Amino acid sequence: MKFYKRFPGDIQIKTGGLTLAEFGAYDRLLDHYYATEEPIAPDEVYSITRALTRADREAVDKVLGKFFDASPAGYTQQRADEMIAEAQPKIEAARTNGLKGGRPKSKPKQTERKPTGLSETTKDEPKSKTSQSQSSLSPSEKRTAQALSTKPDGVADGVWLDWLALRKAKNAPVTATVIEAAAAEAVKAGLPLGAFLRIWCLRGSQGLQADWIKPDERAKAVMHPLSFAEQATKAKEAKFREMAGSAYGALTGNTIDMEVPNGPALTRIA
Repeated sequence: MKFYKRFPGDIQIKTGGLTLAEFGAYDRLLDHYYATEEPIAPDEVYSITRALTRADREAVDKVLGKFFDASPAGYTQQRADEMIAEAQPKIEAARTNGLKGGRPKSKPKQTERKPTGLSETTKDEPKSKTSQSQSSLSPSEKRTAQALSTKPDGVADGVWLDWLALRKAKNAPVTATVIEAAAAEAVKAGLPLGAFLRIWCLRGSQGLQADWIKPDERAKAVMHPLSFAEQATKAKEAKFREMAGSAYGALTGNTIDMEVPNGPALTRIA
């Protein structure tokens, strides 16, 4: 046998009173018995166990007398004989299959298909609108969308993207712990998180603490909570609205006063 079952609990109970040398002799004799599936010849017990000294041979003799039975054919062991007999059918089956080229392949199970009321040619459900829209984005747009998906509430998109770019340039990680620490410092400074991150971007530093913030930095962050790119976009929109309103007013004389975000009150059409 190339393999036999070994039960540690039973072995501990049976061999609990053996010394280290005696247990080693027991293991080697048992392994040899299973490997050959034959009685152990009396004149080979010392060579099998590598018993070179008198003490080693005494240990072998004690194990043989306690765990093996002497017979005309050699030393046998009843429990080992039972396990060998139990394993023989499986060993013979494996040997036969090996001669035939291996274990026969099992046929695939036929799964019973339950009626659904749908045609067999029914196509898969269409993908969600989100997945379809994501697939149509360019690689840069996908990266931007992914970055914005982690943006904390109350932080402008441009400020968040600027801060992520700064962290990347500094080879600094962006983790939940880093964001929580930034939020805590923002609270200490008495600023919204978006304003705090904007000051951080303006400084271009790897880190920022509340007590580092200067009064002029605080004023600029509160006055202009958007990123530079967003400020430029807002300014262009305001300029365009002002020009359009002025042109329409010059032609019709109908104008309405309104305020443009981040700018003075302007006169433009409704």
